Amino acid sequence: MAAAVTAVRGRLVWFRDDPFLVDRDEAFAYEEDGLLICEDGIITAAGDFHALRERIPEGVEPVHYPRHVITPGFVDTHTHYVQTDIIAAFGAQLIDWLDHYTYVEEQRFSDADHARDVAA
Repeated sequence: MAAAVTAVRGRLVWFRDDPFLVDRDEAFAYEEDGLLICEDGIITAAGDFHALRERIPEGVEPVHYPRHVITPGFVDTHTHYVQTDIIAAFGAQLIDWLDHYTYVEEQRFSDADHARDVAA
């Protein structure tokens, strides 16, 4: 069975390394006219469109997003509003962290002035 191939063309942005540990030019990658090729949902090529276009299988038409930025998926990127002030607080086990930090912090939001201050 042949692999299902998809291709996306547009501005590509991704990280090659940790921007907190290396120079940003080493960590950050950007292609103004990029191509992303996936086979069965796995990225097999990413880079300059003109350099990679010959790798697109016959019959596969890249979806073109010329005015958009294409980035990797961000896994579980969210925050809990009432936990803003305790982000990265120490906790040995989840229940300990909830009992000693999270629930205590969330209870402070029963005070409307505190909730307004954090929201601001």
